[in-house]
Amino acid sequence: NPDSNQFVFVIPERTEIPCLDHAGLNDNPQAQFRISATGSPRGALFNKEEVKVEYDTSALKWCLSNPSKESVRSFTAFNIVISTEPGASPVTPSPQKSPVSPIPTRTRMPAASPTIQPIGNTPVSSSSPAPTTAGSAKKPCTNADADQKVGNWSKQGQDFLANADPNFPKAQYKTVLAKAQKVVELLQKANPQPVGIQANASRGILRGSGNGPLPFEVTARYYGFLCMLDTPDDPERGLIIPGGETSTVVTISFNYLNPLENIPFRSLGKDLRTVEGETIYLHPKEVGEINGLPLLFAPEFDSVRRYEAVVIAPGNRPLLKPVTREQFLQGMIKSSNRKIKKRQDELKPNDKSALEDIKSEENNIARIETELSRMSPAARQLPAIIASKYDSIEKLFVPASDSRGRRLVTIDKSVLDLTLPRETIQFITVHWRWREKDPVSTELIRQFKQNFDFEALRKMLGK
Repeated sequence: NPDSNQFVFVIPERTEIPCLDHAGLNDNPQAQFRISATGSPRGALFNKEEVKVEYDTSALKWCLSNPSKESVRSFTAFNIVISTEPGASPVTPSPQKSPVSPIPTRTRMPAASPTIQPIGNTPVSSSSPAPTTAGSAKKPCTNADADQKVGNWSKQGQDFLANADPNFPKAQYKTVLAKAQKVVELLQKANPQPVGIQANASRGILRGSGNGPLPFEVTARYYGFLCMLDTPDDPERGLIIPGGETSTVVTISFNYLNPLENIPFRSLGKDLRTVEGETIYLHPKEVGEINGLPLLFAPEFDSVRRYEAVVIAPGNRPLLKPVTREQFLQGMIKSSNRKIKKRQDELKPNDKSALEDIKSEENNIARIETELSRMSPAARQLPAIIASKYDSIEKLFVPASDSRGRRLVTIDKSVLDLTLPRETIQFITVHWRWREKDPVSTELIRQFKQNFDFEALRKMLGK
């Protein structure tokens, strides 16, 4: 059965490199897990090659690809088992071998809109429909029937603790998970009987810095119902079953800001930081409010799914502070100097490519220093607002009135109190994603935003 440490990943029908999306694997380049081929929801489909699994530092996810560079075959399936054994590493057995039992999944036929990012666990119906014999289905279902089926909340999954902070005593897990359970109840109350959706919630404790409030979270995943085609010899022919991927997820995170990828923020990369080493982020656009909280939206984060979020902090203080133009330019200089040193360390005799790279970075530094020299002291302290980090230095900054502009920010650590007891909730992020072209998911998110008790969540601060 799927749980927080094992699930089936089905390759979506698309051409991009597919990436795993799971709380225990995201932003975790040291993750230990095993992958093996299993039965496809479309029958005996297997990928032609043994897939290669690599960590993508820009996506902060583990991604699958073929050594030949050909696309991984759509609708092939893989068991993913997260291991907590010391020294374990990702392995790829041959497609014919599977160390864990296949987890049944089904794909809506005909296929719905392509899913861009797969979502963790694949739910299994708590009570499988009674098998039918060929010809016994009196009235085959339709996708419209599946979309109108009233769902509920399936049995809560196992808590995800494999990546829990090792410095937090296991004896105190119960206290933290009890707080998470209150949030599960708030989610269930907001969408008690979602139409066309089967919901599932899970709790997890995350890895922290070892001091200050402990990061933990609650995740609700929403799966659509599927209408199985009236195909001869299929025991589920013509029936509606749960398990359809909708890409709809609501995550409520506590004391978790590093990285900010858990809400629709995007960093400018690990190589581009302030001189003090702070990560620089593009601040999402504010597109309204919910219960007095700014509603955040990152339009460039995903071309298919919409991401929104709210941040709840003590005293409604902002957790992010603006980056000045001077801070950003000085960070660019530091980044170029770092690249120069790296290329110099790698330099080999007659390495023209490395010499060209070094010269290019030196010219970049010269342009930045020239631009800084032209700025008045007041101009240097203006907030850094950019349309694209790839614009020329002379055209890098845009006025606040420019609709393309995005503010650059860093985490304001002065808001955080690392002396608080570790089980204390210091701040909360609520973020959700869904496909706007899917009316079932869109209606579920509308109800969530309308019914979820954000005020009850706010009252958990400091407790």
